[in-house]
Amino acid sequence: MSASISQEKFEQEMDSGEEPLVLDVRRREDREKDPRTIGDAQWQDPTAVDDWADDLPSYRPIIVYCVRGGAVSQSVQKALSLAGFEARYLEGGLQEYKGN
Repeated sequence: MSASISQEKFEQEMDSGEEPLVLDVRRREDREKDPRTIGDAQWQDPTAVDDWADDLPSYRPIIVYCVRGGAVSQSVQKALSLAGFEARYLEGGLQEYKGN
C-alpha cells in the first residue's frame, strides 16, 4: 500500500462510505491559526503520536493530514504504519483540500 493518498482518491473514498479514520495532525500553532478541519477529523498532537496511537482502532484505515502534506503528516503516517496501522497521509494536506 502506498504511504500517501491523492486528493481525488481521498474524496472518492469519503464519498463511497468506506469511512477511514481521518486525523488532523497539524502542529498546534498551525491549527490555532486555521481551525478548519476536513469533515469530522480528530486533532492529534503530532509530537505525541506514541502516546495516542494505542487508542486508535486497529480495524480502520487511517488518513492523516497536516497543512501541506509534508514532513508532519509523513512522519505521523510512518510512525502509525510501523505500529501496525493501515495509515496514509493526504497529499497536499489541508491547503489543497477541495472541500474547504
